[in-house]
Amino acid sequence: MANKIITEDDFFQCSGGMMPSPFQSKQLIVKKTDSAKYITKMDISTLSWVDFGCKKVMLLYAVVAAVAALVAALCVATGGAALIAICAIAGAAGAALGAVIGTLICGQLVAPTRKWLGSKSNFQILGIDTITGDHYMECDAFVMLGMSPEFITFAPNIKSWGQAIASGVANFIGKIFEGMMAGALIGTTGAALSGLAGAGITGGWSGVGRAVLQFAKSMPKNFVGNIVESFSGFGLGMRGVMAGQNVLATYGETGEMSAETFDKAVSDGFWSMETGSVESVKNIFSGQGTWQDYGGVVLMFSPVGEGKKELEDSLFGKTDDLANRADDADISGKVDDADGQTKDGEDVTVRRQADAEAPKKEGGSDAYEMGKSKNPEQLIQEQRVADVENGTTLLEGYGEKKGNYTRKGNYGEMKTDIYMENITELNGKDVEIRRISEDRVVDVDQKGHQGIDGVYENTNPPPKYIIVESKYGSSDLNPNTSDGPQMSDPWVDRRLDDAVGEVKADEIRTNLGGYERVLSQIDKNTGEVTLSRIDTGGNVTGQWP
Repeated sequence: MANKIITEDDFFQCSGGMMPSPFQSKQLIVKKTDSAKYITKMDISTLSWVDFGCKKVMLLYAVVAAVAALVAALCVATGGAALIAICAIAGAAGAALGAVIGTLICGQLVAPTRKWLGSKSNFQILGIDTITGDHYMECDAFVMLGMSPEFITFAPNIKSWGQAIASGVANFIGKIFEGMMAGALIGTTGAALSGLAGAGITGGWSGVGRAVLQFAKSMPKNFVGNIVESFSGFGLGMRGVMAGQNVLATYGETGEMSAETFDKAVSDGFWSMETGSVESVKNIFSGQGTWQDYGGVVLMFSPVGEGKKELEDSLFGKTDDLANRADDADISGKVDDADGQTKDGEDVTVRRQADAEAPKKEGGSDAYEMGKSKNPEQLIQEQRVADVENGTTLLEGYGEKKGNYTRKGNYGEMKTDIYMENITELNGKDVEIRRISEDRVVDVDQKGHQGIDGVYENTNPPPKYIIVESKYGSSDLNPNTSDGPQMSDPWVDRRLDDAVGEVKADEIRTNLGGYERVLSQIDKNTGEVTLSRIDTGGNVTGQWP
């Protein structure tokens, strides 16, 4: 087939293109015996309106779009694993745009940069050499940008436009995935650098070292999480697209599609993530790894699935875990104590209705007028704090010998919860912060607890997690605990499992962006909350955020 004299019916494929296409002949007359229009060395344009398309432009636009998305996200203080998903989406969108641009510039605009290497001088049309299957064309469109030239060669396996279109669509889908991968790698790099920068700011080089160690510890969890996520709704959708892509690629290559071939193509496409990962590892160890091979391995152990979830949470919100704890509160609004009543025997539903109908009492806080829905524990906290601030409940001088300290501490923790969960803007962006530690204080006389006062999760990081210590009045952080200064690394680490459970604690420890520590000080006279930043050594370093 290599020595076949090429006509307008024969397809060629560009090494940097997506879709095979025949060339357009300038021959004005044909031989009556075969009615063929032959391709000469003067014919440099194709018959297809998309020409060959250009894969390089798709990747270029994917990278540009992902970098732009990364810069934009960092400018509005979006960080963490969500950056991976944001940049992956941008990369896919950029690749799609690149396909359109590649279609526009490839063809008539790029054709003048092409030249045939060799021709058949002993068979000419109107004195011009013809082209055979062993001749090929060089395209120097990207040479000026320092890129290698592409080569256009005869594709004898492509017999019809159906095959050519199937091959083109399969290549388009593949380049969209490649753009997504490039974007995800850019997002991973941005998330890692922003996380390391944050760790360096709060903890210096030791903080950076801990962040690196935390990421290393999270790699097995990320690997498992990514596999699980690949079988979720979105992941199964991706696998379905890959299966379809492989069916198209198989038909484009062979021109045949039996039931057996179809089943194999679907199966191979569905499991291509796994087989591709194995091949990438083999290529790397053999010294033949491409950037796609290295990138695929990096993403295998990066929090890609977590990034997808973070982005979904920030876009669509998620149900507060506490709102689902129906076993802690009666649906009617009554919160059960030992006898099924509130501490003072009053029906919370009645009080809530009265509070809604009556004007706010003097001394009450605007923080109680949250626009978002609240779970029963939050509502109780608001009422208990309001009772303190309007004088109904006393913090001192009420006759209980050991009650003064407990009431002040509990009031401070409830006040901090209300304040934190009413923050709607942080670092210049809209946020929603939720308490995730399990021992929420809901009464001033509640039995005191030891350990971390509050752990909070931000739906629009950074920061993803915030650990807070509440202090009432003149109380301060204890610098001399058995685990080191209060709120220091060792102190927090020893208490994190008790605060949020082992699974969530490990997630916080291995979070790419770490967590921030905050001191909440409640003024004994005004009830005003002041937040300060704490470093890894338990030292207050300034205002937070």
